[in-house]
Amino acid sequence: MAAPSSPKSRAQPGNSKNLRTKGEQEKEVGTAKKGGAGGKGTWGAPGISDLAESPVQQGDPNYDDEAEGCKASALSRKDSGKIVFSEYVPTLSAEEFKGKLAELLREYLASRDALEACRCLRELNSEDLYPEVIKRGVLLAFERDQKSREDMSRLLCALSTEGVLTSLQTLAGWGLLLRDDAYVADLLLDVPEAIRAMGQFLARSVVDECLYPSALDSIEQGPLHGAAVVGEARSLLKQQHPAARLASVWGTGGELQATKAAIEGTLREYFASGELDEAVRCAVEIDAGSYNHELVKKAITMTVDKEPADRAAALALMDSLSTEKEPPPDAVAPGDPPGSPFRPGPLLLGPRTFEIGFTRVLEAMVDLTLDCPSALDVFTNEFVPPAIEKGWIPVGFAALCVKPAAVKGEIKALIKEFLTNFDYDEAVRCFADLKVPHMGREAVRRAMEISMDGGQRDRLAVSRLFVAWQEGGAEVFPPGQIRLGFDDMKAKVEDLATDVPEATFFFGNFVERAMGDALLTDEEAAAYSPFTLA
Repeated sequence: MAAPSSPKSRAQPGNSKNLRTKGEQEKEVGTAKKGGAGGKGTWGAPGISDLAESPVQQGDPNYDDEAEGCKASALSRKDSGKIVFSEYVPTLSAEEFKGKLAELLREYLASRDALEACRCLRELNSEDLYPEVIKRGVLLAFERDQKSREDMSRLLCALSTEGVLTSLQTLAGWGLLLRDDAYVADLLLDVPEAIRAMGQFLARSVVDECLYPSALDSIEQGPLHGAAVVGEARSLLKQQHPAARLASVWGTGGELQATKAAIEGTLREYFASGELDEAVRCAVEIDAGSYNHELVKKAITMTVDKEPADRAAALALMDSLSTEKEPPPDAVAPGDPPGSPFRPGPLLLGPRTFEIGFTRVLEAMVDLTLDCPSALDVFTNEFVPPAIEKGWIPVGFAALCVKPAAVKGEIKALIKEFLTNFDYDEAVRCFADLKVPHMGREAVRRAMEISMDGGQRDRLAVSRLFVAWQEGGAEVFPPGQIRLGFDDMKAKVEDLATDVPEATFFFGNFVERAMGDALLTDEEAAAYSPFTLA
């Protein structure tokens, strides 16, 4: 039986027009063109059209009538034969983002709820535009009183602490403000003290560890007014006790130490009395905002050497502060007059706050184990598992809880290898691979100690290595590890001098070099003054 053919392809005897070329035959039967994706009657190129998404029509199970004008869901991947859908969140235009950001910042200055502001900013899903937060926040604060400027500084700190703003985004935000001298000149007409005020904001960002001191060199700045702002920030950071002075730069500081004392007092009273409801009430009244991780850290460190009942009490308190409960009938929100309706506020302890608090405990573990050798075991076995189970911290956090002795050997080998090849990138990568950012202090101390047995080239390379580690980012080398490493070396350097007579002199050189590299502030370096030439 002959294969069926279309009228076009039937040959008519005696007609020369029925003699067709091969290309014409391929075109008629729908064979794919050379290099093309198929023609009429073909399936098309594999892997493209078969995965193309067709519009979701009304009546389809995936149709979302509430998302008019937007995609309800998008095909994300094929996994084990199942089609998986994920929510599609539209990206805002620059103008839309600025409008919503202005509303968010105004609402924050009214409520002073930094964690809620962080959550709302994340929901805008516009990371590329986050540098605008620095610019818009500072400019809005200029229109308000000193208290609002302090609140805005705290918000910028919270955004950094909560991982919403990266240091690069913060740096880019300051570039938006300072790169155009003409823009700053116009701002000076409305805010005559703008240069000093922006310098205060910038210096406060350094003190609050949103930026490293060395980052000031990388800010995009105009040669006149922009440079003046950066110069003002440098002057503020070079004054005596800059952290304490900048904490009250807006006339409303001095609260951090009082907050820490209040948290510790509340915990001591709670562990003595066991009155959970009273402790919760006091914690809500304190409400340290983005600094609530101090409560998590203190609750753990104060009980790590106590009885199991005390540690159970600490977990119960943290659980109560992370779980929304029905208020009692006569409850009144803090700051409201008696008889006002209860306004439930945000939960004090969220996952990010817990993660920061638990990480800070790990960073203090070297000191804790000096007083309580079983501190790491207690922390790992009694605090970490319930925290993971309740979703307070990531599952991977348990992998960080390694005994310092197990890592010290690897750190020592890493540094000796570095002093052989002087490969800074490799040294940064190897330390990151250890996945123990809280052990940065050990790496700093050990590097100084090993290089003191070597030559001048080794000590200079180690000083440069500290800069490379810091520039590796907070995930590799958290802020504060450099200073803690210098503290550890200070405590050991005089004993080390029995084997290396010039150890104290070398340590003084390390301190001075760290000051020059902006790894230590003048205030921090003052603690090592007996070892320096100044």
